Amino acid sequence: MSEGRSSRTGDVHAVIHDIEVFDIHEPGDSGTEGGCFCYEVTATVGHVGSRGGDHFIVRVCSPKYVANHWQEVKGMWGLVPMVKGDGEVVSGTGLWLTEQWDEDAVTEAIRALVARSSPGSTWAEIGARIGRSTTWEFEYYRD
Repeated sequence: MSEGRSSRTGDVHAVIHDIEVFDIHEPGDSGTEGGCFCYEVTATVGHVGSRGGDHFIVRVCSPKYVANHWQEVKGMWGLVPMVKGDGEVVSGTGLWLTEQWDEDAVTEAIRALVARSSPGSTWAEIGARIGRSTTWEFEYYRD
């Protein structure tokens, strides 16, 4: 059996190697107690049998944080303007919203996402599936 594959030919399975959480509150934000928070969560995910993995990043923020930091959020986080002007609409991946920070719930959401995305016929297929809800470090590698 080759590395990262199950006994069924062609199935590659993903495994989470690490999940790191970084607080990206701005000075003056009230923090989780005041309902204004944002964390950058990086999951290192690889295939079964691998020593390392690719980074999948998500920013988990409160709606209040997004509202208070809208210009920064839409300008720096890879959100793409779809319509500009008074009725501005932006699109993007890797931004998850929650009204209450719960690290265990976020970790469980990442585990569920990886479980739903695996197995696949190739690692690239699994990575693309996970990357639909996160920012994958290799998302635009071929563009």
